[in-house]
Amino acid sequence: MNNSSVAYAETRDEALQQGKEAIVSFNTLDHKDVDRGLQRWEEASTGPLRDEVKQGRKDYATRIQQAKSTTTARVLDAGIVELDENAGKARMIAVMQVTVTVEGQPPANKQDRYQAELTREGDVWKISGLGTVPVG
Repeated sequence: MNNSSVAYAETRDEALQQGKEAIVSFNTLDHKDVDRGLQRWEEASTGPLRDEVKQGRKDYATRIQQAKSTTTARVLDAGIVELDENAGKARMIAVMQVTVTVEGQPPANKQDRYQAELTREGDVWKISGLGTVPVG
C-alpha cells in the first residue's frame, strides 16, 4: 500500500466511526431529557439537516414529551459506500437496532436501514442528510 492508500483508508475509517456515532445520536432520545438529546442532534449534524433540527426543535420536543418515549440505538452493521476526500463528502449506510420504550409498556426493538450523507466540518464528519432505506 502506498501513502495515499493508507491516508484514504484512515479517512474512510474516521468517516465511518463518526458517522456511526452521529446516527446513534439521531436515534437515541429520552423524553425526560429532550433538550440534551436535541442538542446532540444539532452537534452531530451540519448544513440543511442542522437547520431543520434547529427550526423543528420545539415541535420535536413537544412530540417526544407527549409520546413519553425513550429510544436507544446501536449499529448492527455499517459501511462507507462513497467517499470524496477532497470535497469532504461521504455516503454511508447503516443497519440500526432501535429499542423504543414507551412509559408503562415493555420495550420494543425495531431494525431500520439508513443512508446518511456525511460532510466534513473541520476535523469532524457530521450528518448533512439522513433517511431510511426501504427493506426488500
